[in-house]
Amino acid sequence: MARIEDAARPVLTRPIQGDPVTFQSAELDTVTRWAFLKCLVVNLATHKEPLTPTRLYDWTRRHQRPPRSVVLLMACYGGVRHPLYASAGPARFHIQVGDGERTERYAYQLTISVGHAVFQVFGHHIATAVDLRPTGWKRDTTCVIWPKPNESVRWPPRTPLTDATLFDFGHKL
Repeated sequence: MARIEDAARPVLTRPIQGDPVTFQSAELDTVTRWAFLKCLVVNLATHKEPLTPTRLYDWTRRHQRPPRSVVLLMACYGGVRHPLYASAGPARFHIQVGDGERTERYAYQLTISVGHAVFQVFGHHIATAVDLRPTGWKRDTTCVIWPKPNESVRWPPRTPLTDATLFDFGHKL
């Protein structure tokens, strides 16, 4: 964990302070690793029974990255009242394959913010790959940093989170 912290510090200093940055591939790896681990820590710290499967921790230790069943978003907090924020909770969503019936699925959503940098892990327990990239209002307020994009990522997104929308971001899909 200390190595990850040391690697992330110079990469995340500017976003935490609210300064624009363009993350290249290696920097995205560093940010993803740090944010995913911090979100997992929030999960352990806030729930007696973790929302994430216990095997995820061992998998993460071995692979040093999130699994395919996770999307990791990065947003920008533009407010002033909550420079540190954390939430972890279960999430429910519906999926539909082709013309098939919509089925309800359960997932987990872990959110942290440090200064102006906000990270959210949305993960599920579905055996097959599911596209979890954000839609609607979350699409305008986030950058997807995992699954790793094919190009650099410019941050901040065009719409920052406010004091009110930070809480919506942490608790709504």
